[in-house]
Amino acid sequence: MNINQKGADTKSPSANVNTIRRGWQQLFDGYPWFLGKGQYPLPAYSEFMPPPRLGYTPYGAIDPLLFSEDDPYGWHISEIEEEYEIKPGLENIARQIVELLIKLGEGQPAYHISGHMGINLLENPYWPPELAARAGHLAHERYVVLLPLALSRTQDDMGRVRWTYFGSSEQGPERGFWKSFYLAPGQESSEQTSLAFILRLLSSVYGESAENAAQLFRLGFRILPSEHNLKFPYWDQDPLPRGLNIFLWTNALHLKMSDTC
Repeated sequence: MNINQKGADTKSPSANVNTIRRGWQQLFDGYPWFLGKGQYPLPAYSEFMPPPRLGYTPYGAIDPLLFSEDDPYGWHISEIEEEYEIKPGLENIARQIVELLIKLGEGQPAYHISGHMGINLLENPYWPPELAARAGHLAHERYVVLLPLALSRTQDDMGRVRWTYFGSSEQGPERGFWKSFYLAPGQESSEQTSLAFILRLLSSVYGESAENAAQLFRLGFRILPSEHNLKFPYWDQDPLPRGLNIFLWTNALHLKMSDTC
């Protein structure tokens, strides 16, 4: 299949070299990049399943259900996709993970978490010996999972495009969560908004209430960041959102806040 210059919409904002591209608009740098013979191959599905073509047609039309020019950092998801694909899938994943966490907390075998011979729990700062010794004796324990995932739209051998779960986020266990406190790169939500999320979580899960950061600190809320990983140095967390740095678990900060709260 050949696409000639006449068929491409060279007037598209994303095709204008003078336009400052942001967010998803950068995906179309160099458009149209498929002009000329042999530049737009159609692979045989019987041999290789290509990814779905999303967002931009060969003729330059932007999918208004997916992208919006006034929201360069947004990836829109329809109600149908959320209701019938993403929501049931996330609930299924969460149910399996929480069931394993409960087994671990109750002192039962949880091999998918502990790993072979318990290697994943050895010297694990999130599973210290003091906590492991109390496994099965903490009836008041509650389990909350904040787990960034890797999701993508794929198509099967019938050409059906669906959301697919590929595992945990390749950006590590934290970045995806903390990025949700941003409206756009470099544009954080307000401190009140960030704190309100933590307060709602605390209230709905643990039945505790607090009205400000100082009260939340007195209740024992802390953030234990991941340690530096030599294999994945890009997992290192960026600075936390404003208003949440005071909850980082460090001895010096703990003593300082204990004196002031």
